[in-house]
Amino acid sequence: VFGVNLQLSEHVGIYTNYGIENGIEDARSQGLIGVRTNIPINHWLTGNIFLERVETFQGPTDEDFTAYGFALKMTRVEEKGSMRVEVRHGEDGVQILANPALTIKWDDDWTSFWRTRHFQKSELNHFVHSSLFGQSYRPQCNDKWNLIGKLQFDWERDYTIPEDFEEIILATSLDIHYQPFTSWDFMLRYANKYAQTRFGGAKSSSFTELVAGRLLYEFHSSFDAGIHGGILRNHQDDQFNYAYGVEIGAKLVKNLWLSIGYNLKGFQDDDMVGNDFLREGFYISVRFKFDEKTAEDMLPAW
Repeated sequence: VFGVNLQLSEHVGIYTNYGIENGIEDARSQGLIGVRTNIPINHWLTGNIFLERVETFQGPTDEDFTAYGFALKMTRVEEKGSMRVEVRHGEDGVQILANPALTIKWDDDWTSFWRTRHFQKSELNHFVHSSLFGQSYRPQCNDKWNLIGKLQFDWERDYTIPEDFEEIILATSLDIHYQPFTSWDFMLRYANKYAQTRFGGAKSSSFTELVAGRLLYEFHSSFDAGIHGGILRNHQDDQFNYAYGVEIGAKLVKNLWLSIGYNLKGFQDDDMVGNDFLREGFYISVRFKFDEKTAEDMLPAW
């Protein structure tokens, strides 16, 4: 993905980007062009209104649309927030996308965050909703311990098809990072996911748990090496999957590492995010220490 921003005046700008995606069956390329007008409200709150057009140059064109809407951004000493609402006009009719987010730094050690994404299709009973709540603990006086817990709620419904479809997912996770010495890192992750699906007259549910650990040794100021492993359990059929492997990493900037590894055995869940290091075979992953800035990225719980 690459793009260009052009500032026409102090408050008006034009932006464009072009992206290429190589899928399993076919490649797709899309371009976006938009105009945005910034609206300063006060010293900690700004807004903008925008108009965008997305066109597909290669691949299916059913995702082409024209969008307009507004956005707000709040920047205060202890709170940061944003809100974006857009209306899309495409082949599937009118769609509405709302995406509010809020980060609160309670003190030097504790930070809370929330993010919601609601995509309302043209029909009232056709939508995709996702909400994420999280809490992090990163003591400023002692950087040995870092913790982050997340709760995620996903709800998708489509009653516009002959066989009504609805899926509800509730996922939680806890990540613990312990650094007893400068050169040693211990990471522990626990996550679980409950899913309930209804398709037509058929109903199903599942409960999955993940436990994973990582041990890293920094043998140079810019390089480290490590081992890791994990267990994924599906309670519905009482099935266990295992993963274990090795990796080597390089520090790109402060607190941001790029790792390359290989798993002798691994597993994959289509809904898992942030667990690429448990996939079978070779992999590339990015890891970082958590702070109030990375809280804005708000990775999903699963």
